[in-house]
Amino acid sequence: ALAALLYNQMQMRALRIRHAALAGKPGEAPAVLLGVDSIGHFDDAVGGSVRADLTPLLRAQLLTVQGDFAAAAALLEAHLPEAVAAGLARTGGSLLADLAWCWANTGEVQRARALADQAAVEVLAEDGAHCDLDECAALHARLAQVYAKLHEDGLAARHGDAAQTAWGKDADQRRLWAGRLSSAGLGTPPR
Repeated sequence: ALAALLYNQMQMRALRIRHAALAGKPGEAPAVLLGVDSIGHFDDAVGGSVRADLTPLLRAQLLTVQGDFAAAAALLEAHLPEAVAAGLARTGGSLLADLAWCWANTGEVQRARALADQAAVEVLAEDGAHCDLDECAALHARLAQVYAKLHEDGLAARHGDAAQTAWGKDADQRRLWAGRLSSAGLGTPPR
């Protein structure tokens, strides 16, 4: 249970950093990267892991934010297929877009374009009613960056607009949840 708590805490911090970076506001990635490393150290100390397959993907997201594109690409290529096969298809498109971003920044233009196009097709297949809005927004924001880097201005603008729409829906959903928690008397933690 403690391992799961550590992982979830680091995942939430990493998601905030990733979302901030996609919005052009870099954050505390190096410090959180140390936290991700400590998940592995804790798992080694207790002799097990809650989701060892996810920790490398979390690390890859933070390395991408830091600009260590080659290391992030290696982790994504090694661990993304396994994670998607294990049931994480909803985040797979977003991470595929991250991999495209890594390749675009390391000069692998054809690989970047192919992966960006694949991620763009996958987002079209998502069921909007069951889509995680923040993942959809992150995917579109990353695709906008990839296509801009590849000088595909029309595609970059289209995904940039889709990202803004999805970020807006995500903010609306968060406000709705916060209002419901407050009206239920759950706005502050119990003492």
